[in-house]
Amino acid sequence: MDPMGWHTVISMQSGTNFYINKGMKKVRPLNKTKDHLFDSIAWNHHNVNELSTQEILIGTNDGLIFETMLMFNEDSFFSSGTIEQYWIQARWTFYFLLFMIVQIFD
Repeated sequence: MDPMGWHTVISMQSGTNFYINKGMKKVRPLNKTKDHLFDSIAWNHHNVNELSTQEILIGTNDGLIFETMLMFNEDSFFSSGTIEQYWIQARWTFYFLLFMIVQIFD
């Protein structure tokens, strides 16, 4: 759960992952994240949006790091139903990643 209590990500041992935010009525699967067990999430502390995580980093038990933004609005007529707005495996160096984490928590 993010520090504001607006966003929750649930990662199952099976590699199935789910998301719910403050505006959602039910938990939704994260389809692009299949077969990844999440160990950690670096939440965006500058986020002021209850319906979107903005940019976040997700670490897996395999040592992979992904950048994503999760968003869903059930009330939107134009909602595509896709939670992950994008899903990119990070290929950064350790020092760049450390710099990014410091920026997130600043």
